[in-house]
Order: sequence, then structure tokens, then C-alpha cells
Amino acid sequence: MQVIIRLITSMLGVGYFPIAPATAASALTALLIFFAGEPSGTAYVVVLPSLYFVGVYLSGLAERQWGRDAGKIVIDEILGFLVSIAFLSLGGQAGGLVLAFFLFRFYDIVKPFPAGQSQNLPAGWGVMTDDLVAGVYANLTFRALRWLFFPA
Repeated sequence: MQVIIRLITSMLGVGYFPIAPATAASALTALLIFFAGEPSGTAYVVVLPSLYFVGVYLSGLAERQWGRDAGKIVIDEILGFLVSIAFLSLGGQAGGLVLAFFLFRFYDIVKPFPAGQSQNLPAGWGVMTDDLVAGVYANLTFRALRWLFFPA
């Protein structure tokens, strides 16, 4: 069971990447979305909450093995990036995915309120919630930029 937890929370080993595993996981998620296609609105409604709660549970278990908010845990990056593009209808445009990637990484690193404070939540709650918040900030910033520069 420990191996399964490690595989899932490390995104099949991406969390073991020696340099910036969170960035690597976010980039891989963006690439997968580019090649596989953006999820539908219905998929977001099902996948995001499911991924959040599964991630909370499994990250809590992984922290027992690796320590608090260990860098090897990157399931939260998948959630955060998906939230950053949720319901944006990018249509597979690489430019939109790249912008969402940089916005998400910015907010995930800077951790503006309440993202930074949410890391103090116990166990997997802190691991997943700060990336959820960073994803929401990235999504809202993307929408604001699109509205400013490409009004409908």
C-alpha cells in the first residue's frame, strides 16, 4: 500500500525529480492537457472535488512517510494547475496553457493570503489547500487578463 501512495502522490515518480519537482509536475500536467485535451465542464465538476479529497487523504498518509509537505508530494500541483484552467475554454491553445502555467507557479511560490496560511492546516489539508488557492488566483488573473486584452 505504501508504494501505491508514493506513486499517486508523487505523480508516478515526478516528485522525485531532483530540481523543482513541483514545477516539473505542473509542466507535465500542462503537457498532458495539451495533448489529451482540456476537460469538459462536467469533468471539472467531478474531477476537482474528487482530486482534492483524495489528495488530502493520500497526502496525509504520504506525509507520515516523507515528512510535512514533502517536495515529493506533487498531487497538489495537478489539482492547482487544473483549477488554474478550469472553465476557461482554452481550446487546446498552447499560449493559454503556458500563461496558466506561469500564473499558477507564481501564485504557488508567492503564496498570497490565504494560500500561505492554509499550509498550516493539518496533514493533507495544508498540502492540497494552498495549491487550490493558488489555482483560484491564477484562474481569476487569467480571466482578468483575457477581459482586459481580449474583450468579447
